[in-house]
Amino acid sequence: MFATHYEYVWLASTGNPFRATADWNLDQRHPQDPNAARGLIDTSFAKGAVFAQWLGAVNALATTNPPRIDMNISRHDMDRCPILRAPALWLPAQRWISVDPIRPDGSPFPTSFVERQNGQNVTRQIPNYIGAPQHYTFNTPSAPRPLSSAGACCSAISTFRTPPLTAHLSEQVQQHCATPQEKVIEFMLFDLAIASLRMLLRRAARQDLRALGAVWRSAG
Repeated sequence: MFATHYEYVWLASTGNPFRATADWNLDQRHPQDPNAARGLIDTSFAKGAVFAQWLGAVNALATTNPPRIDMNISRHDMDRCPILRAPALWLPAQRWISVDPIRPDGSPFPTSFVERQNGQNVTRQIPNYIGAPQHYTFNTPSAPRPLSSAGACCSAISTFRTPPLTAHLSEQVQQHCATPQEKVIEFMLFDLAIASLRMLLRRAARQDLRALGAVWRSAG
């Protein structure tokens, strides 16, 4: 499963077994679009380090130390929870990208913004945005389990948005994945496909072993 932005309805709704994989707080206020943000790549785990290297190889990184990408449209649908080992995520979920304190233009990421309401300027607070996950994954079954247990599926969820396709679609196709956000999605689709293939191979191997066992038992 791969989901972006409003597809959180498949995950965050009450009674959904995947709701507990993140600290959901949907559709929080954000600065007026385009709400650009810089995404910090989490390299604290092996795949995250490979992800950062790959982004560097395809020229998607805005900075390399630490590795960060620029996101032209960011959303805040889950909160950062410092008390957890993986902020805002419950094991066995894994954060890959979070909101950096610095924006792409070098300015600090805002903690408030002003909007017009009833003819007056009103200041709106936007707490917990810095550090909020922008992309995370989890394996299913989603309940915590020993690391030796094999998951049946891997799911990838992005809370940022990619820009809409324009009339120059053919040029975009020729250039393949043009933006850093699209390159993130490309990597995650590859990773999801590999995880699914491994699951199928493990399942096939178990079936082969059961069939082989049945042959041995009948021969004995």
